[in-house]
Amino acid sequence: MLRSIRGDAEVRNSYKPFRFEEIGGALAVRSEAAAVIGSGVEGNCSITTSFNEINVSGIGGRLEVQAPSTKVTASDVGGGAVIRSSFNEIDVSDIKGPLEIDAESSAIGVARVSGDLRISNSFRPVEVTGSMGSVRIESQSSSVDISEIDDFPSGGVFEITSSFRPITVVIPADAATTITAKTSHGRIISDFPSLPVDGDERWIRIQLGNGAFPVRINSNDDIIIRRK
Repeated sequence: MLRSIRGDAEVRNSYKPFRFEEIGGALAVRSEAAAVIGSGVEGNCSITTSFNEINVSGIGGRLEVQAPSTKVTASDVGGGAVIRSSFNEIDVSDIKGPLEIDAESSAIGVARVSGDLRISNSFRPVEVTGSMGSVRIESQSSSVDISEIDDFPSGGVFEITSSFRPITVVIPADAATTITAKTSHGRIISDFPSLPVDGDERWIRIQLGNGAFPVRINSNDDIIIRRK
């Protein structure tokens, strides 16, 4: 256990779990096949490990994770996060700043992100609850569910692309947005009135309010657009 360090800390470890608490500066952990668990880092936090788990919270700065085949749980991060993993669950919540997740065959759960969100994933579901910035999701053979959208930021982007699984998006009824949804083989189900593009029922446009913010959804499976 590493505890109550006043400044920066750097740790190298392998095969045995590493725990930390109350780090007064930045923390860098370079581990191999070991769990990393802890809370309370005032500065940035970078973690490298594999084939185990990471569970961290209370990071004052930026969180960077490089962890193949590792379950990742992170919450209460003050400076944004970049997470790269594979073949295990990723559960992230209460991120102040941008969040980037690059994963393969990982179920992804994201809750309450105040900055821009970018997710790349395959073969496992993606669920996002609570976004305030731009959203870009590129997924293969994955279902995508997005709800509790708090804001469509001026000049931002909202794009979702997936395949072979449904995409479900819950849109606030008072949003000022133009939604373009296109599927090659599925259905489009919408709570809002829509118009086909070029007479194609699998390619629709929905305008809400002044339609200022663009939302683009593409799939070869069903697209479901719900009203909040």
